[in-house]
Amino acid sequence: FDSGIAYLAENLADKEEWDFSDSNVKSYSILKNYLEFTFRRLQYEKKIAFTADNVWACFNTGLVTENLEDIYAFFEEYKNPRPEFNTPYCFKAFLKKSDPVLLKYFSGNLPICANYFDRPEFLVFNPNCDLVPDIDNIIRDNMTRFPASLQSLGESEIRWQIMGAVDEVKKRVKKNYLMAVPQFYDGKIQLLLPLYLTSGSSEATLAMVAHRVTDRTYTARTCLTLKMAYNNARLIAKPQSDWLKP
Repeated sequence: FDSGIAYLAENLADKEEWDFSDSNVKSYSILKNYLEFTFRRLQYEKKIAFTADNVWACFNTGLVTENLEDIYAFFEEYKNPRPEFNTPYCFKAFLKKSDPVLLKYFSGNLPICANYFDRPEFLVFNPNCDLVPDIDNIIRDNMTRFPASLQSLGESEIRWQIMGAVDEVKKRVKKNYLMAVPQFYDGKIQLLLPLYLTSGSSEATLAMVAHRVTDRTYTARTCLTLKMAYNNARLIAKPQSDWLKP
């Protein structure tokens, strides 16, 4: 499987960064997270395809080659099931849509990719809506996600810094609604907004999670590290923002 992941990242899929910038070795952690949660979504949507005899299975990874050809994960039923793996299938390969092996077993039955939204308008921030964060909850439930330099400050000082960062991002996102990056979590579309909490730094510190409570109001009750935010956002699409990068 690990060699298959490496082949997918380096040779088959359209090029993108699959490790975070602070990683010292290539482990393709973003790609592995993407495939795991994509598979979970496809299971929920019942989009795993099987041959009539159930010997072969495949799913659409949602990834494409540089020529925009869909890529599938291909599996074979275990001839001698291994109880410790708790699964009847073993991974065989990642294959592009035109691969002869894939067409041999799934021609006319290739599954479609995962779907995360029914209302495209939820993918962008509505500048006419109000944004009302619950700062107390953001601090109380997410302290370990803050940088150590901020954790060492008193709660009152942290609150003032977050309030300032929230006021700033409100202004930014109303001028540029594309600053809000959609993520899929807990079955819902939410929007990620950058919080700049380090004085003099152009790098976002955390991602605040905003979601609609009414047609006129967003609220935010939690925040994520940038790594968590990127992994969640990548399920929908490769983030194109200036602030959320691997």
